[in-house]
Amino acid sequence: MFGNVGLKDRLTFSAFGAAVNEVERLQGLTKKYTQPIVASQAFATYCGGDWTTLGEEKLRGVRQKFTVLLPGESNMKLDYAEVAQNQSHDKRSEAEQVMLLYRNSRKTTGSEAWNKLLQ
Repeated sequence: MFGNVGLKDRLTFSAFGAAVNEVERLQGLTKKYTQPIVASQAFATYCGGDWTTLGEEKLRGVRQKFTVLLPGESNMKLDYAEVAQNQSHDKRSEAEQVMLLYRNSRKTTGSEAWNKLLQ
């Protein structure tokens, strides 16, 4: 689950649930393996590419063991199209963009807000 949490005048965009817990636990393994990026087998399978298995881990609060992987060199290189695409995007995170759209929609009429959201 994800969404805005808080009071009307102070909302925070947050995510909750088992997947968030698993990601937080995997992120903690970056210290153990002294690697800036690690991933689960499920994520590596979804993404494809070259991965190196680091080992199996039992994550606190999660029933099953996870195979922990390190991205290979080919996964860490951006091709020219990705570089061009990244340079043209707004540098705000998706969460920041959603929050700004929400804030701006509150300042306009209903039809104007929908037009902004659809752009």
